Amino acid sequence: MPPGEPTDEAAQALGASAPDPAPLKRRSALKKEETKSKRLNLLIRPGVLKEFAKIAYMRHTSVNDLINRLISEHNAHEADTIRQYDRLFKERR
Repeated sequence: MPPGEPTDEAAQALGASAPDPAPLKRRSALKKEETKSKRLNLLIRPGVLKEFAKIAYMRHTSVNDLINRLISEHNAHEADTIRQYDRLFKERR
């Protein structure tokens, strides 16, 4: 997608329509490729979403990708908590 053009998702959140960009095969080298995705219904205040969409737009990415990156970063930051959870609930799996 050319710099300065919003993703469809970011443009929609901003109330604009984005042009139909040619498909790109751009993947982050740091992103772990997974074969499946999980859906999440998330309620966000309109003003918060609008500001978040502006950040995604300026970073030339989608709101979805930005949320995935932020959650991944938070999970890495909380790795000790995740390991503690896994130790505590290991027998219940």
